[in-house]
Order: sequence, then C-alpha cells, then structure tokens
Amino acid sequence: MKEKKKMKKWLVACLLAMALLFVTTAAMAGHNKANGEYCLGGSYGLLKEYENQHLRRCNDCQEELLENHWVGQEATCIRKAKCGDCTKRFGEYGPHDYGDWTPNGNGTHTRTCKRNCKLDNRTETENCTFSVAPCAEPAACTVCGGVYSTGHDWGWTPNGDQTHTRVCTRDSSHTETEDCGDFWEADCVYPAICSVCRGEYGEADLSNHSWDMWESNGDGTHTRICNRERSHTET
Repeated sequence: MKEKKKMKKWLVACLLAMALLFVTTAAMAGHNKANGEYCLGGSYGLLKEYENQHLRRCNDCQEELLENHWVGQEATCIRKAKCGDCTKRFGEYGPHDYGDWTPNGNGTHTRTCKRNCKLDNRTETENCTFSVAPCAEPAACTVCGGVYSTGHDWGWTPNGDQTHTRVCTRDSSHTETEDCGDFWEADCVYPAICSVCRGEYGEADLSNHSWDMWESNGDGTHTRICNRERSHTET
C-alpha cells in the first residue's frame, strides 16, 4: 500500500515537471546577459514562481532571469490573469459577464453575473431610466423594459415672497406653486420659518427666549440662560 502511494506521488511530480517544461521551453526572443553580452536565447526553463515574478534559465547560455509576470491570458471574475511565461495567476480578478437587466417592479432593475463567481458585486441594482417621465402616466424603462407609474418626485423651494414652488425631478415641466401658510414663530435666534419649504421671513424676535431654570449665584442673585443661544442671559 505504501509503495502504491509513493508511486502515485512520484507520477504526479513527474507530470507537473513535464507540464512546466512544456510551458516554458517554447522558442523565445533573445536577452541581455548580466555581463552586457546579448544572447540569442531560443528556449527557457522555469525554475521558480513568485507572487509577481518568475525565475527562468536560458537553455542556451544558462543565464538566470528574474522577470515580472505579464498577461498571457486575461483575468475574468472567476480567474486572475495568467502569466504568459509561467503557470502563475496574478493580480486582481477581472470583469463580470453580466446577464440582462431584470425589472424588480419598484422602479429598479437588477442584473447578475452569468459565471459562478464568489465576488461581492456579482449582482448589481440600479434605478430605472425613462425617456418619458413616468410620473404623469406609465412609461417603460429604457434599459429593462419594466413599465412603471411612479408619481412625482417633489422638492419644495422658497421663492422669498412667502410662496414656495416644487418641481418634479423626473420632469421639470411639472411644477406647483403655493403660499407659505404654516410658520414656526420667530425666536431669539431665527426669524419666522415656513414649516414646508424652510424659507425664512422677517427678523429674529429677541424677546422670545427658551430659558433654562434659574440658578443661584451665591450672592443673593440668580441667573438663567437661554438654551437656544447661550450668550443670552438674565440676572
């Protein structure tokens, strides 16, 4: 039994060595030797592989050459690039081979890599895009073909005259303008503010403080401080 295991390991080692020899003894260009002379080369044998380099020996002059890996086979999302002069794979994983975008029914679409890779970004989701805004009537996404009616995407902006306007981000021709009707009252820091658009009107009311409790000063007086603006005090 032990002899069979030894024989199996020996065969595996021989096959690996033959594979490396086959890969690395192909005809190659010449090279400059360490002494400055030029060798026509011919074929090279692989000695060692490292993370980013490999060591080869010229079969003509016996010079050893430490070289950087270079891309002989492009990287994919399941395999790193393969060096053109050795068996080493190096660098980063390559791009995904994505399938078609699929609508999700909520204004987004998703696509997934067709390869069985394990990378975190194997699936990606994006917002749908439309040639016609889907807020007024249903429209089809230009990418996945999903049909949606999303409603408006509003955002109120103050006009400075106690009115505010909102414009749909999906179609700027969809606008509405209304009066500012609900204000937060002015206080010692801020003027009156519209609760809808946050537009500020008028001046701050320096008589409208939000006082903390009175605190004794230990000298027959007490002081209170405004919690909106700590520089506002009364003693």
